[in-house]
Amino acid sequence: MSKRSAPISRKRVKSLFFTTGLLLCIYIMLVILYPFSLQLLSAALPENPILGNSHFVLSVFLVLYILGSAVIFLGILRVNRCRFRDFWRGTSFSLGEWLSELCVLLACLFGATFFSSVLLHLFGIDDQAILPIGMPAQYASLRDPLFLVIYLLVMPLVEETCFRGVLLRTLGRYGNRFAIVTISLIFALLHGSPAEYLPCFLLSVVLCRLTLLHHSIFPTIFLRSTLGMVFLGLAAVPEQYSFYVGIAILLLYLLVAFLLVSHRYRPIRVRPSANTKELITLFFGSPGVILALLLLVLKGIFYIWLA
Repeated sequence: MSKRSAPISRKRVKSLFFTTGLLLCIYIMLVILYPFSLQLLSAALPENPILGNSHFVLSVFLVLYILGSAVIFLGILRVNRCRFRDFWRGTSFSLGEWLSELCVLLACLFGATFFSSVLLHLFGIDDQAILPIGMPAQYASLRDPLFLVIYLLVMPLVEETCFRGVLLRTLGRYGNRFAIVTISLIFALLHGSPAEYLPCFLLSVVLCRLTLLHHSIFPTIFLRSTLGMVFLGLAAVPEQYSFYVGIAILLLYLLVAFLLVSHRYRPIRVRPSANTKELITLFFGSPGVILALLLLVLKGIFYIWLA
């Protein structure tokens, strides 16, 4: 996550980008296609008791989620010759800083979710909460203890380690702005519903900047768990109390405005490197990355078609 570009030859960079793209393709096929396979099987075998067992489906997802993420992203870490301890280390994260980051992040996500819902309703696409990558949405239930464990503990640990840890460390050596844009785009497209794209992109941008500020993913893991608790709490609020939720969100925006005006929120400014545009072109022009993007586009089209 250095601000200086590493002295690596252009040929070596292209080779690393190609390999990283291929590993991401395998990750997509291992984890992302699982919910679509379930939908196809459910359509073909509607009375199958195994497919109706949410605990079994979530257990299989949990195994694929952890093992698939670990194998692929450790491969990316090894190929790029980075170290795990570069981002997995202790740091100071005060209560005041945690509260300010949480308020700003919630404000960004509420705004992005509202904008996405208004836009996507024009195309008949329903809203959806930000779920773990590859999780079948129809099996997400507040009453399932396994879902709560995945949502509050496993998801923050796995996704922050993979994206704000491994990918930010490996791509950040070429420039932090390039890394933030690239990681956030990939992170957004990996999620199932188009309704998640914009909120996930902004979520990733904020968390990448926080990781760069602290040189550790521990604050982002803790923040993701807290966000999960907030979202689950909001989902449990009865509909007749939605007016009070709206008042709380309005107060949240007033608080964020105060934090920004009073300079109590500590943003990090990421300076663009001289070759940011060239790196973005080089990365997204790599055959491995193009193949990964095609798979993600097909996944999005398939989701809209099923919806």
